[in-house]
Amino acid sequence: MCYSIYLSTNYNGDLSVWNSELITFKKMHPSEVAGHFLKFKNIWYVGSKSQCSCTFRHISASELGFSPPEDWYEEQGDEIAGTRIFIHKVRNILMNNHPVDCIDIWHDSMQSEIAEKTVNLSSLNEDQFRFFENYYFLFSCE
Repeated sequence: MCYSIYLSTNYNGDLSVWNSELITFKKMHPSEVAGHFLKFKNIWYVGSKSQCSCTFRHISASELGFSPPEDWYEEQGDEIAGTRIFIHKVRNILMNNHPVDCIDIWHDSMQSEIAEKTVNLSSLNEDQFRFFENYYFLFSCE
């Protein structure tokens, strides 16, 4: 079983042009995912170095919040770098006046108990962001 991250936006550009060793974007049809959690028409699966979404920064204890990598919580360099790229790309879309949201779930479970979090990227640097399992994120740059 693996994490799955889906991003949605009204930006019509091809996000797969940003694909690299650490991050890939694959266009999805809304019927392929439970799109009712995502608000925008263009849905993308976000894969990491491992092809699934596992090689990003994840934490199941959302009460720990966002923070830079800590010595007491082991994270691999690829997880940190891949997550940094994700946030950089989300900021890029937002700065071009397009909304972005995403969901982090455990292998397409799409549980009904999904928590929501609004994330202002203006007050968060790229090293602080991490995904929370079973969370819906709505991003802004205000």
